[in-house]
Amino acid sequence: MSNRDEDELSDAAYVSARSDDSSEADDDGASSISSTSQVSEVDDAVVHDHAYLGDDVGIERPHSAYYEPGAVVDLPLVVLPDIVIFPGETLPLRMLSSATIQLITLRTRLRQEFDTFAVISTLHDPIGTVGTIIQIERIYEQNDVHLSIVGRGCQRFELCRIAHGSDDYATLAASVRVRPDYHALRVPFAQKRAAFGYWRPSEYNLFDGHVLVRKAKAMLATSVEWRGVNALVVDDAHAAPDDPTQFSYWLAAHVHLSVDERRALLRVDCTVRRLHDLLTWLHDHTSSSIACRTCRTLLAQSTDIFSTQRAGTFVNPGGHVHQILTLYSVQSEQIVCVGRPTTRDTWFRGYSWQCMYCGTCDEFIGWRYASKRQTPHVFYGLVRTAIR
Repeated sequence: MSNRDEDELSDAAYVSARSDDSSEADDDGASSISSTSQVSEVDDAVVHDHAYLGDDVGIERPHSAYYEPGAVVDLPLVVLPDIVIFPGETLPLRMLSSATIQLITLRTRLRQEFDTFAVISTLHDPIGTVGTIIQIERIYEQNDVHLSIVGRGCQRFELCRIAHGSDDYATLAASVRVRPDYHALRVPFAQKRAAFGYWRPSEYNLFDGHVLVRKAKAMLATSVEWRGVNALVVDDAHAAPDDPTQFSYWLAAHVHLSVDERRALLRVDCTVRRLHDLLTWLHDHTSSSIACRTCRTLLAQSTDIFSTQRAGTFVNPGGHVHQILTLYSVQSEQIVCVGRPTTRDTWFRGYSWQCMYCGTCDEFIGWRYASKRQTPHVFYGLVRTAIR
């Protein structure tokens, strides 16, 4: 690992989050980098509602946002490079992230407009890009000054046009066409199938969304590699919906997909096809390694993946959004932790954090979290854009 000066260390440490009132470490940082795999999950209260953003000031939303498929609507546009949000996923944003976010946050805080906005993951050849419409669910406030929002993905869209705002802010707006979701239809009951043709049950099952959902859950239940995701299927009814369309988005949000794979799935309009693509991915990745995207050094195994339940996307004090993959252990000889453990700005209440770098190429890859009181005592958050 190369030597870093004080400023660079400060910059690295800034890629964190926000929550606890203590700036001291929860542990002495002397424990081993690798932790023993555990079945228990991080306490849901630790990450629930993105409490690290401050105090929830509360907003009233009488109904969920919905636009007719095919409709063209004008929305504020937020560009989050390499961040792909599926319908149902939450997205936290700080007001200082961009001028557009500032305008959205302030007007929502004043109960004016911009209940919804559009998010895309790239500005490279943006026309035709598929993104997600986000509805604001909560607003957080710190010291009566700093405002943050948490939204939830509700529908997909295709970008038609980008325009700059007419106000003094460097804001972006977009005309978007709402993409449809072709939901899975139930196949005829067995006694009625004879009237429709000669297909066998196995052929009907290829198009039965509920059968595909059960198949995916069975794969998770019987695979030790995905026990972390399977724990949510069993223990948290709200996290694993039975509706095929909602489940397809839920599963896509929880497994270790690359950014390109997430983009490809977001473009799929047909629920049955999306489920088939996910089943194929699960079959091909039942046992796989996780490596540094830059140098391909082995960092961890998929056997150590677990989920922090409702949250996988976080925003740091600088307004940068990160999507992370959480693991019980990593390859200790390939990881270098930098800085003293601290609970300042932590995303996981009660846990201290340290920045982690790849020991081979020196690239930033995520954070190590440790706690003497929480279970597990140690886990790791790898930035999705830093791994493959």
